[in-house]
Amino acid sequence: MTELSLLSSTGNVMGVVKPILPDVREFIRGSLHMLTRLKTYENYGIRLPDISILVNCIENTLLDREAMDGLAAIINEKHYDASALGNRDVYRLLDTRIEALDIFKLGHVKQQPVHRLEYKTRRKGPAAAVTMHDLASELFPEWQSHFSDVSDPGGASCLR
Repeated sequence: MTELSLLSSTGNVMGVVKPILPDVREFIRGSLHMLTRLKTYENYGIRLPDISILVNCIENTLLDREAMDGLAAIINEKHYDASALGNRDVYRLLDTRIEALDIFKLGHVKQQPVHRLEYKTRRKGPAAAVTMHDLASELFPEWQSHFSDVSDPGGASCLR
């Protein structure tokens, strides 16, 4: 099923990882293996997607910061073997991070999107609506102005 999702994508898919370096390495190894198996479909004109990596449940701890540095090094310095895929850049590390916050659990419990639950916050970190706006804008930069237009139900942008 995952293979079909990749083949039907529009050029980019998102992989969600936690800031745990062994898990990240396993994700990269497994996804590279899957893309290598699907490479033959390129003969039929199906382009294999690039993978944007989103880090989820990050906390402001030394361990998570070190894991993020390690992940950035793996991606930026290409510490993976993409020779079977023509050595193309397969991965992109997204700048947006999803923090491990109770608001995301509350959204799950209330079955509500978090951008509707938290427009502003007193935390030092961004509100959930800002995080979702940043993520959507990063994934689809051509739609950024539209995301900003609807970021506040009152009409004026409250995100910044």
